[in-house]
Amino acid sequence: MAYNPETVARVRTQFENRRRLAVEEAERRKFLLYTEFPELGKMDREISSVGVRVFRRALEGGDVEAD
Repeated sequence: MAYNPETVARVRTQFENRRRLAVEEAERRKFLLYTEFPELGKMDREISSVGVRVFRRALEGGDVEAD
């Protein structure tokens, strides 16, 4: 059964808008948390940097469990 292209476009737009609003709300909440608890931002950056280092080592064929 084929779907009406206009309906598909409308639903897609609705989902894209919902996703955009959810991302904006998550960023707003994260900003509020980081403002109230600055150490959370520091921990988040440290966790992110570990992921980058592990990925880089994996690509280079190195030991991902080192550190």
